Amino acid sequence: MEGARDNINRVRNQKKRFAVVGFSSILLIAVIGFVAVGLTHSGLREPGEQNGKIFTTQRDFEMSCLKNPECHTKVGKLVSGARNIKERLKNTFIEEAGELMKNMNNPALYNELVKDNMTRQAMRICHEVMDNAVDGVNKSVGELDRFDFNRLNDFIFDLQVWMTATLTDQQTCLDSLEKADTKASQRMAQVMSTSMKLSNDAIDMLNSLSGLHKNFGPTPSGFNRRILSDESTTRVDSFPTWVREGQRRLLADPSVKSDVVVAQDGSGQFNMYEN
Repeated sequence: MEGARDNINRVRNQKKRFAVVGFSSILLIAVIGFVAVGLTHSGLREPGEQNGKIFTTQRDFEMSCLKNPECHTKVGKLVSGARNIKERLKNTFIEEAGELMKNMNNPALYNELVKDNMTRQAMRICHEVMDNAVDGVNKSVGELDRFDFNRLNDFIFDLQVWMTATLTDQQTCLDSLEKADTKASQRMAQVMSTSMKLSNDAIDMLNSLSGLHKNFGPTPSGFNRRILSDESTTRVDSFPTWVREGQRRLLADPSVKSDVVVAQDGSGQFNMYEN
């Protein structure tokens, strides 16, 4: 009996030590926004499935904080804020997709704006880029459906890229019409005002979510650094495989012009982001 009691106490002490180590590791991973432990490319689980190492709900995160009040408060704000923004984003994306489709499939508008070959070509460009915009919104909705807190940083970045590209696509349409017919461009701007506002609203919400993520805690220096100079990296469309599809499309689009260039060597307008 005494030996059995000693074994029980030994197991309890081991569990306590594991809990302390586990808490330290989990808190660090939660701060940087995702959990990489135990994941493989072929074994990703759907959101909501638990394997003991992946957290997809507020309760899971709160349990990881144990009795640390500061951690509990920060996690609560991050998770609840992310959940609220997620629902608002999804509603915005669905509404925006509807607006874009309505603008694309509008014969009356087409007949109103197309007066000659130049405006016809401009409208052809509009149809192409608007189709890309709808594709970007649909990808964003799909990303939201697969959302989990383990990859919050990647989630924010992907959506920012896609929504910025969607806004750029709409502006490309207006620029094409501007070259053909100023009045046609002004008319299209009126028609697209709602969809462009929705794009801007989505980007603002993503920036807010990014702010929540940054306020949660610092990312370890160099954690997300990519080795750009590694020539042996497998490439897709001349880009490294870690550059996602939405990012490749934005970087490859020759019509996308930078508003500001930040370069430490002095070749841009600014030397630091803070400027």
